[in-house]
Amino acid sequence: AVVSTQSTGHNPKYFPEPTKFDPDRFSPENTKQRPNAAFKPFGIGKRICPGHRFASVEGALCISAVLRKFKIGLVEGQKIEQVYGVVTHPSKEIMVTLTERQ
Repeated sequence: AVVSTQSTGHNPKYFPEPTKFDPDRFSPENTKQRPNAAFKPFGIGKRICPGHRFASVEGALCISAVLRKFKIGLVEGQKIEQVYGVVTHPSKEIMVTLTERQ
């Protein structure tokens, strides 16, 4: 059995306006209001991804290194469409701009 993290992470019952960018939905207060398994991008239980801790730390370090030096923005006029599956991805490349911080 495969459980799509896309379907659980976009369930409006637990995530109002699921396509809206809202970092506050992962605040400690909001996280307490939904079931533990509502959002588990690396899986849960015995079959959790063995590299989930490493991936989380590495991702945070890489993003912080880039954000320290650059401001990131989307190229205007893009329409971003998602392709759903076991791993969700955009249908086309997402173009961004990097502006060096002063």
